[in-house]
Amino acid sequence: MNEIRFVHSDYWRLAESICGLADAPEWLRRLARDASRTAALRTIELAATRHVDFLFIGGSCTSDDRFQLSVADWLREPLQRLKNQGVQVAMAECDFGDVQDLADIVIPADHRLNIVRVGQCVRMSTSTVNTNVETDLTITPEHVAMNGSAKHNYVYRPQLRHEVNGKPGQPHVYSAGSTQAHSPVETGAFGCLLVGVDPDRQIIDAEFHATDSVRFETRTLDTNEATSTSGILNEIVRACRQIASQAVHTTVVDWQITQPIDISDISMVHHQLDTLSAVRERLQTGHLGVWPRRISMCSPRFSAERLSGQPAAQTLQTLLLQKTSDQRLHEPSTFEQLLTGARLLNKAA
Repeated sequence: MNEIRFVHSDYWRLAESICGLADAPEWLRRLARDASRTAALRTIELAATRHVDFLFIGGSCTSDDRFQLSVADWLREPLQRLKNQGVQVAMAECDFGDVQDLADIVIPADHRLNIVRVGQCVRMSTSTVNTNVETDLTITPEHVAMNGSAKHNYVYRPQLRHEVNGKPGQPHVYSAGSTQAHSPVETGAFGCLLVGVDPDRQIIDAEFHATDSVRFETRTLDTNEATSTSGILNEIVRACRQIASQAVHTTVVDWQITQPIDISDISMVHHQLDTLSAVRERLQTGHLGVWPRRISMCSPRFSAERLSGQPAAQTLQTLLLQKTSDQRLHEPSTFEQLLTGARLLNKAA
């Protein structure tokens, strides 16, 4: 079989810090400090254990020239171990020579990578867009024209998120994405692509593999039944434990609560931080599977089924809804008075 196998990754961002964890416990901050390097090691390990022909890095390993030397020093040993196993390393050209010196081949801007299988090995070279080279496979940036003499062409676009784009009659464009998220806005899995190419049959099989050790997610807790503060607390804790039991990474979760809140416990809206602290305490400080970063109420609705149908109760309900939706609420004494009235009516109903 003439299949060519390689691991495709884009940005490693080895000199960047993960943000959005200011109030995280020490174990999570320590995990976040090492997350980018852990993701890089997982990418290298995938290339080694799957016995691919080469590792292709389509983006930069660092975007800050102040750290290129330290990044190169750190990468030298794991990449050399990979090469010792017969796996070559190809990198797209970047501005930092210290890192590029670690690669077996560097693809200059506006060039393509040419791969030819010779027995059990592959030979790699680069060429310009105007060079006609007989190859089994070319790896081409999206903005560079395709080479018609290649048996097959793998088109890539480096970006932070992995995806595959294709239009009818046009080649697919592959993005491996970053190997590790770096902020809460970068939600979901991050990793690399394990690619198998059959040049003769012109088939590409690109399989995503997660490499992140810290993952950010936004989840919604939504039910049709009203519940109390303790009910919401129990639901979030249960959901967090379920996430932790199914993952091989630590998940940092922003919870959005959209379920109705029992009017007898309407203070939940104004004590989100207390609820967040209670959830974290229930999960224990050193819980290494999930960490709730934030709990927010989304368009809270209130259950007033127990309120009497008297006009006074309906008026009080209206005031409560107005107050809890007013972002300019700065009168806690007034709110507490309304809350007390709601609870008394609730008991009388």
